[in-house]
Amino acid sequence: MPYDLPIAGKAPIADIKKRTRPVTDKQKKLAASAGIKLPEKLPQLVAAARLQVALSDELGFSKPEPIHYVQEEIIADLAKQGLKAAPKPQDRREAEAWITHLRLINRLRAHERLRLGPVTL
Repeated sequence: MPYDLPIAGKAPIADIKKRTRPVTDKQKKLAASAGIKLPEKLPQLVAAARLQVALSDELGFSKPEPIHYVQEEIIADLAKQGLKAAPKPQDRREAEAWITHLRLINRLRAHERLRLGPVTL
């Protein structure tokens, strides 16, 4: 799930904020119909990955693959930059969702640190 952002403007920041929100009500309803429960604070990107796995037969997706050790290392490195505990993804697809989510969070934080105030001449 790679995600490219435009370089300038407020739209990318608004998009990052939208994409890093917790699981949506629609995702919860879909999860209930798929027979799974999604935690309230689970990022919506990760919820989407779990739904893809839960509905893989119905959607024609391949079966989940184990997490690659490189994904584990990337998640551990990204989590050190601001999480209390590193996430524990259940499969490769969910690991990719966590990586994307954590990178977006880090971009948002970097933008907030670099934001310039009003300029006085």
